[in-house]
Amino acid sequence: MTSADEAAKGAGLDAFALPNGEIADMGKPFEITYRCMDGMAQARLEFPAAAITARTSSSEGVEGADISGDYNTYAHEWTEEIGGVTVACAGNREGESTKTYWNAGGLYHSLVAEGLGGDVDFGLTPERIAVFVEAMK
Repeated sequence: MTSADEAAKGAGLDAFALPNGEIADMGKPFEITYRCMDGMAQARLEFPAAAITARTSSSEGVEGADISGDYNTYAHEWTEEIGGVTVACAGNREGESTKTYWNAGGLYHSLVAEGLGGDVDFGLTPERIAVFVEAMK
């Protein structure tokens, strides 16, 4: 699979949108890998020291709106209002979300951030999350 459009089509979704260009202070991903499952499109965006897995689904996950597939427990859980959307965040660093999820436009969305250089508590700042929310909602 080579594009977000192909992932959306394979998942049975009308669209799967991702940010086009730079992700706040992280720059542009050097590789994007796409997958689809029944009703869900996924992309893994890789940067020099981090990766972000983005998902969009037409149905709720096991834990309600959380379709992330990340069942870890985090030290901090909070919500952010970003672009008129309430976004649920969880991470081990205050203000940096490792797991993020929201619903908008009848679809469910999630982001899971991963540090690739040994930074196991890597998370996304509100500015980084906003780039995805604006593109995916």
